[in-house]
Amino acid sequence: MEDIRALQSNQLFRSFDFMAFRTLLENISLQKESYNKDEIIVEEGAEVQRVGFVLKGALRVTNYTAEGLELNNSYFFGSEMFSEYLVFSHARSFVYTLVCAENSEVVWMNANQFRTLVHRNANLSQAMIYYMSCRGYRDQLLLRCIGYKTIRERLAFWLLGIHQRDGDSVPIPFSQQILADILHVSRSSLNHELKQLSEERILTYEDQHLHIKNWDALSELL
Repeated sequence: MEDIRALQSNQLFRSFDFMAFRTLLENISLQKESYNKDEIIVEEGAEVQRVGFVLKGALRVTNYTAEGLELNNSYFFGSEMFSEYLVFSHARSFVYTLVCAENSEVVWMNANQFRTLVHRNANLSQAMIYYMSCRGYRDQLLLRCIGYKTIRERLAFWLLGIHQRDGDSVPIPFSQQILADILHVSRSSLNHELKQLSEERILTYEDQHLHIKNWDALSELL
Protein backbone atom coordinates (compact mmCIF):
# COMPACT_ATOMS: atom_id res chain seq x y z
CA MET A 1 0.00 0.00 0.00
CA GLU A 2 2.82 2.40 0.90
CA ASP A 3 4.61 1.73 -2.41
CA ILE A 4 1.37 2.35 -4.31
CA ARG A 5 0.85 5.73 -2.62
CA ALA A 6 4.46 6.69 -3.32
CA LEU A 7 4.20 5.59 -6.94
CA GLN A 8 1.08 7.68 -7.54
CA SER A 9 3.26 10.81 -7.29
CA ASN A 10 4.92 9.79 -10.57
CA GLN A 11 4.01 12.02 -13.51
CA LEU A 12 2.53 9.08 -15.38
CA PHE A 13 -0.07 8.25 -12.72
CA ARG A 14 -1.13 11.64 -11.37
CA SER A 15 -4.46 11.64 -13.21
CA PHE A 16 -5.61 8.47 -11.37
CA ASP A 17 -7.47 8.73 -8.07
CA PHE A 18 -6.12 6.42 -5.39
CA MET A 19 -8.84 3.78 -5.55
CA ALA A 20 -8.63 3.49 -9.34
CA PHE A 21 -4.85 3.39 -9.11
CA ARG A 22 -4.90 0.67 -6.46
CA THR A 23 -7.25 -1.39 -8.63
CA LEU A 24 -4.99 -0.84 -11.64
CA LEU A 25 -1.99 -2.23 -9.78
CA GLU A 26 -3.84 -5.17 -8.25
CA ASN A 27 -1.70 -8.31 -8.58
CA ILE A 28 1.25 -6.23 -9.83
CA SER A 29 4.50 -6.85 -7.98
CA LEU A 30 6.35 -3.68 -6.95
CA GLN A 31 9.80 -3.47 -5.41
CA LYS A 32 11.19 -0.33 -3.78
CA GLU A 33 14.96 0.03 -3.52
CA SER A 34 17.26 2.71 -2.15
CA TYR A 35 20.57 3.65 -3.75
CA ASN A 36 23.57 5.63 -2.55
CA LYS A 37 25.33 8.37 -4.48
CA ASP A 38 27.70 7.02 -7.18
CA GLU A 39 26.19 3.53 -6.97
CA ILE A 40 25.69 1.82 -10.34
CA ILE A 41 22.03 0.86 -10.72
CA VAL A 42 22.09 -0.69 -14.19
CA GLU A 43 25.06 -1.45 -16.42
CA GLU A 44 25.05 -1.11 -20.19
CA GLY A 45 24.22 -4.46 -21.74
CA ALA A 46 22.08 -5.66 -18.83
CA GLU A 47 18.81 -7.33 -19.81
CA VAL A 48 15.74 -5.05 -19.78
CA GLN A 49 13.50 -6.77 -17.27
CA ARG A 50 12.04 -3.88 -15.25
CA VAL A 51 10.74 -0.34 -15.53
CA GLY A 52 11.89 2.11 -12.87
CA PHE A 53 9.96 4.97 -11.26
CA VAL A 54 12.12 7.51 -9.43
CA LEU A 55 10.59 8.54 -6.10
CA LYS A 56 13.38 10.91 -5.12
CA GLY A 57 16.95 11.72 -6.01
CA ALA A 58 18.72 11.88 -9.37
CA LEU A 59 19.97 9.18 -11.73
CA ARG A 60 22.63 9.87 -14.36
CA VAL A 61 22.54 8.25 -17.81
CA THR A 62 26.11 7.46 -18.79
CA ASN A 63 28.07 5.93 -21.65
CA TYR A 64 31.80 5.33 -21.88
CA THR A 65 34.17 5.87 -24.80
CA ALA A 66 36.74 3.27 -25.87
CA GLU A 67 39.28 5.21 -23.79
CA GLY A 68 37.07 4.97 -20.71
CA LEU A 69 35.92 8.60 -20.79
CA GLU A 70 32.52 9.04 -19.16
CA LEU A 71 29.84 10.77 -21.23
CA ASN A 72 26.88 12.10 -19.26
CA ASN A 73 23.86 12.08 -21.56
CA SER A 74 20.90 12.97 -19.35
CA TYR A 75 19.28 12.64 -15.93
CA PHE A 76 16.15 11.16 -14.41
CA PHE A 77 14.74 13.01 -11.40
CA GLY A 78 12.03 12.38 -8.83
CA SER A 79 8.55 11.67 -10.30
CA GLU A 80 10.09 10.53 -13.62
CA MET A 81 10.41 7.01 -15.02
CA PHE A 82 13.04 5.25 -17.10
CA SER A 83 13.53 2.37 -19.54
CA GLU A 84 9.99 2.73 -20.95
CA TYR A 85 11.45 3.50 -24.40
CA LEU A 86 13.46 0.29 -24.24
CA VAL A 87 10.45 -1.71 -23.07
CA PHE A 88 8.12 -0.53 -25.86
CA SER A 89 10.78 -0.87 -28.53
CA HIS A 90 11.34 -4.44 -27.29
CA ALA A 91 15.04 -3.76 -26.73
CA ARG A 92 16.70 -6.69 -25.03
CA SER A 93 19.44 -4.79 -23.21
CA PHE A 94 20.18 -1.38 -21.75
CA VAL A 95 22.09 0.92 -24.09
CA TYR A 96 23.45 3.00 -21.22
CA THR A 97 24.78 2.69 -17.70
CA LEU A 98 22.60 4.24 -14.99
CA VAL A 99 24.43 5.76 -12.02
CA CYS A 100 22.95 7.24 -8.86
CA ALA A 101 23.93 10.94 -8.93
CA GLU A 102 22.31 11.63 -5.55
CA ASN A 103 20.89 9.33 -2.88
CA SER A 104 17.74 8.00 -4.52
CA GLU A 105 14.71 5.75 -4.19
CA VAL A 106 13.25 3.78 -7.08
CA VAL A 107 10.13 1.63 -7.39
CA TRP A 108 10.58 -1.19 -9.90
CA MET A 109 7.85 -2.93 -11.93
CA ASN A 110 8.23 -5.97 -14.16
CA ALA A 111 8.58 -4.82 -17.77
CA ASN A 112 6.11 -7.34 -19.18
CA GLN A 113 3.51 -6.47 -16.55
CA PHE A 114 3.95 -2.77 -17.26
CA ARG A 115 3.60 -3.27 -21.02
CA THR A 116 0.43 -5.30 -20.48
CA LEU A 117 -1.04 -2.63 -18.17
CA VAL A 118 -0.52 0.10 -20.76
CA HIS A 119 -1.94 -1.98 -23.59
CA ARG A 120 -5.06 -3.01 -21.68
CA ASN A 121 -5.98 0.24 -19.92
CA ALA A 122 -7.14 3.09 -22.17
CA ASN A 123 -6.58 5.79 -19.54
CA LEU A 124 -3.06 4.59 -18.86
CA SER A 125 -2.36 4.40 -22.60
CA GLN A 126 -3.37 8.05 -22.97
CA ALA A 127 -1.30 9.03 -19.93
CA MET A 128 1.66 7.17 -21.41
CA ILE A 129 1.35 8.95 -24.76
CA TYR A 130 1.21 12.31 -22.98
CA TYR A 131 4.17 11.47 -20.73
CA MET A 132 6.37 10.29 -23.60
CA SER A 133 5.37 13.32 -25.69
CA CYS A 134 6.41 15.67 -22.88
CA ARG A 135 9.67 13.76 -22.46
CA GLY A 136 10.37 13.93 -26.20
CA TYR A 137 9.58 17.66 -26.32
CA ARG A 138 11.87 18.33 -23.35
CA ASP A 139 14.68 16.37 -24.97
CA GLN A 140 14.28 18.41 -28.17
CA LEU A 141 14.56 21.61 -26.13
CA LEU A 142 17.71 20.31 -24.45
CA LEU A 143 19.23 19.53 -27.84
CA ARG A 144 18.44 23.05 -28.96
CA CYS A 145 19.90 24.37 -25.71
CA ILE A 146 23.30 22.76 -26.19
CA GLY A 147 23.32 24.00 -29.78
CA TYR A 148 24.15 27.45 -28.45
CA LYS A 149 27.87 28.17 -28.40
CA THR A 150 28.35 30.11 -25.17
CA ILE A 151 27.59 29.08 -21.60
CA ARG A 152 25.48 32.16 -20.92
CA GLU A 153 23.39 31.47 -24.02
CA ARG A 154 22.78 27.89 -22.91
CA LEU A 155 21.93 29.02 -19.40
CA ALA A 156 19.58 31.71 -20.71
CA PHE A 157 17.79 29.22 -22.96
CA TRP A 158 17.53 26.70 -20.12
CA LEU A 159 15.84 29.36 -17.98
CA LEU A 160 13.67 30.94 -20.69
CA GLY A 161 12.96 28.12 -23.11
CA ILE A 162 12.76 25.12 -20.80
CA HIS A 163 11.67 26.46 -17.43
CA GLN A 164 9.96 29.51 -18.94
CA ARG A 165 8.88 32.38 -16.74
CA ASP A 166 7.34 30.99 -13.57
CA GLY A 167 8.44 33.39 -10.85
CA ASP A 168 11.86 34.95 -10.38
CA SER A 169 13.44 31.97 -8.60
CA VAL A 170 14.40 28.76 -10.44
CA PRO A 171 15.67 25.77 -8.42
CA ILE A 172 18.98 24.19 -9.42
CA PRO A 173 18.59 20.40 -9.84
CA PHE A 174 20.57 19.30 -6.76
CA SER A 175 23.95 20.82 -7.62
CA GLN A 176 25.93 23.01 -9.99
CA GLN A 177 27.59 19.85 -11.30
CA ILE A 178 24.28 18.38 -12.43
CA LEU A 179 23.26 21.66 -14.08
CA ALA A 180 26.68 21.80 -15.77
CA ASP A 181 26.14 18.26 -17.08
CA ILE A 182 22.69 19.20 -18.42
CA LEU A 183 24.21 22.20 -20.22
CA HIS A 184 27.23 20.12 -21.36
CA VAL A 185 29.77 22.49 -19.85
CA SER A 186 32.33 22.16 -17.07
CA ARG A 187 31.34 23.05 -13.52
CA SER A 188 34.16 25.59 -13.20
CA SER A 189 33.09 27.35 -16.42
CA LEU A 190 29.48 27.45 -15.26
CA ASN A 191 30.48 28.84 -11.86
CA HIS A 192 32.57 31.54 -13.56
CA GLU A 193 29.65 32.51 -15.80
CA LEU A 194 27.24 32.66 -12.86
CA LYS A 195 29.60 35.08 -11.12
CA GLN A 196 29.80 37.23 -14.25
CA LEU A 197 26.02 37.33 -14.62
CA SER A 198 25.73 38.25 -10.96
CA GLU A 199 28.14 41.16 -11.43
CA GLU A 200 26.03 42.28 -14.38
CA ARG A 201 22.96 42.11 -12.14
CA ILE A 202 21.16 39.71 -14.46
CA LEU A 203 20.82 36.87 -11.98
CA THR A 204 22.22 35.59 -8.69
CA TYR A 205 22.90 32.10 -7.40
CA GLU A 206 21.90 31.47 -3.79
CA ASP A 207 20.48 28.61 -1.73
CA GLN A 208 20.40 26.22 -4.71
CA HIS A 209 18.29 28.67 -6.71
CA LEU A 210 18.92 31.03 -9.60
CA HIS A 211 17.23 34.33 -8.80
CA ILE A 212 16.44 36.31 -11.95
CA LYS A 213 17.01 40.03 -11.49
CA ASN A 214 16.62 41.23 -15.08
CA TRP A 215 14.47 39.14 -17.43
CA ASP A 216 14.88 41.56 -20.34
CA ALA A 217 18.68 41.37 -20.16
CA LEU A 218 18.45 37.57 -19.92
CA SER A 219 16.30 37.49 -23.07
CA GLU A 220 18.78 39.66 -24.93
CA LEU A 221 21.46 37.01 -24.44
CA LEU A 222 19.73 34.82 -27.03
